Amino acid sequence: MCIKCPTIAPRHEELITARCSLYMGRSKARLQRILENAILLEDMYRIAGIHYHSSQLSSRQPPEIAQKHLDHLQRLFETSRVEEYNAIFKELDEIVHAAAELSSRHCPDRVTSKQLVHHVFCVLKPTMIPLQARFEAFFDELDDYLARAYILFDVSRMNYESDAQGGRIAWQDISGPDSNPVPARKGEEWAKYRAWIWSLPETQRAVQIGRTVDAVALEMLYHEPDGFHGESESQQFSQPPSSTYSWSDLASDLDAILIDQ
Repeated sequence: MCIKCPTIAPRHEELITARCSLYMGRSKARLQRILENAILLEDMYRIAGIHYHSSQLSSRQPPEIAQKHLDHLQRLFETSRVEEYNAIFKELDEIVHAAAELSSRHCPDRVTSKQLVHHVFCVLKPTMIPLQARFEAFFDELDDYLARAYILFDVSRMNYESDAQGGRIAWQDISGPDSNPVPARKGEEWAKYRAWIWSLPETQRAVQIGRTVDAVALEMLYHEPDGFHGESESQQFSQPPSSTYSWSDLASDLDAILIDQ
């Protein structure tokens, strides 16, 4: 207990304890969803990045895509250092750290009634809704730009796959990978893609154990099992289970019981 903990009337103690237990359980489930969806969001970023870099350079210009959107896509996907990647996901990292901290420290499996009231009223209720709103805002903003990478890929595939002589120049289309290996004709597009691959944390680790950046880049380009399905993965965004007794209703119920004392 602390000075911020509410005073519970004896006649309401059992009801408050039951409601707090339910609220903590719901909070823990929502925190787990945030952690799971954070991983999903970074995976979505990688797949969208492959689509972006598989578009032709000539398609990355107005009027195909508005310049302000192209500028943002460049900031997202034309990176060359892991520090740039970390800057993109700095907000998400802070959210994940906060969610993990709340889950581990304030959603224990075994707790006394007084501790339960403290965790719910002094920590979870003031922080859970703002934290979830913060995550959803980050997700929605990034997902909007990831969707534009798919649009750019589709435009490139339709209008920029062949040169003036009819020769195929795209790395990848709906029928599968280019039969002409990318490293055999390295150019500006490959250099930008390779630099982006190098900025990913997992590439840094792979190189430390002996893999080459080119090997990682080709594997992600041609062997990514979830790649090139032409649409954002946001429909896979994990949601907490629905209930006729909603999470916000539960919070309001707790407040109402205290007011009624």
